Amino acid sequence: MNSYRETPERAEKIEAISTFLSKHVRNAEFGISDDIFASGLLNSLFALQLVTFIESHFRVPIEDEDLVLENFSSILAMASFIESKQRGAG
Repeated sequence: MNSYRETPERAEKIEAISTFLSKHVRNAEFGISDDIFASGLLNSLFALQLVTFIESHFRVPIEDEDLVLENFSSILAMASFIESKQRGAG
């Protein structure tokens, strides 16, 4: 059982992030809770691309203080981070 509340909005975010990752990271499949940086398949340049994707696709501003691993460590963490930014909580 998932420890988070699945909503259509969250599912949409998860799908968009998963699609972005699958297009840019060859031969990698990530579960929504997998630590994507622990895989060793991503580097700092890709992290910048990921941040840029999130800012433009979801129209959320990402500030310097938002650039912490806990916000980007997994697909689920990113979806939750985006939701908090969209609610104005970040």
